[in-house]
Amino acid sequence: MNAIIFHNLIDNVNNATSNINSYFENMDSYEFDIYKILNKLPNYYIIIYIFIAFLLYNFISRYNISLNHIFILLISIVIIYFLIKFNYNNFMNYTKLKKIQLDFLHKLIFHNQYTYALKDDFNIKPNIQKTYLYLDPLIIDFYYNIKEYSQYNISSFVKSILHCNNILSIIYDAKIGLNRKYLNYQTVIYETKNALNELNSVIYNIPSSVISFNKFKNSISVLHQLLNKHIYDLSNLFKTNNKIEDINLHKMPDNFYDEYFIISPNDTDTKNYQSTYNMY
Repeated sequence: MNAIIFHNLIDNVNNATSNINSYFENMDSYEFDIYKILNKLPNYYIIIYIFIAFLLYNFISRYNISLNHIFILLISIVIIYFLIKFNYNNFMNYTKLKKIQLDFLHKLIFHNQYTYALKDDFNIKPNIQKTYLYLDPLIIDFYYNIKEYSQYNISSFVKSILHCNNILSIIYDAKIGLNRKYLNYQTVIYETKNALNELNSVIYNIPSSVISFNKFKNSISVLHQLLNKHIYDLSNLFKTNNKIEDINLHKMPDNFYDEYFIISPNDTDTKNYQSTYNMY
């Protein structure tokens, strides 16, 4: 009997601990303080609420205040309150989903047996324990949605994510005013091609069917567009920087930042070119 009681006690303690941990991990979901909620919501929501209040005031102020107007005002406050709660819940659900997706990718790139083998890879930055993936929710969403391909070639899948992480780290530094060098722009292009080529390498292991092939090629196309957008934004940043500061050894004229989108050099005769890998 004592063993049963002790076993039940342990189960209850474990359940309580799990519930407490769940509460602290998702504390924002239990928030009811309107001031704290408004602080955590994106600023454009607050602008919308102010605009709604202004419209209501502009409409009601034309008339003599009566009990009906007060009643309408109270109804408006209630409606705005529920809008705030609705938007806040949607925002929290979105962040919770992104956390689940990001945690999955982090387990792949930080706690996977292949990751440690990649530390000696010349093409992978040695400091891979720091993540920049959170800077692009679309990249997170993309890799999470195609996670099924990781089972066919986990090494290439992880490498592709790491190259994207390298891209985001360089762009982050450039946006805050660090390392705005033409070499870093070229490195982003180099990392983009590696990210695409690594993911494309998975194609040799996926099931042989037209549906699988088309779905995979569409995924590659999506990643290509996402990364090209980063290159385009980075080129605009460097061009803007050229207008503010003088061009020096580390900078190039604006037309150098357009070459990637015009034509790429023929690298099929280069020493390290591999026809089965260098598709981009």
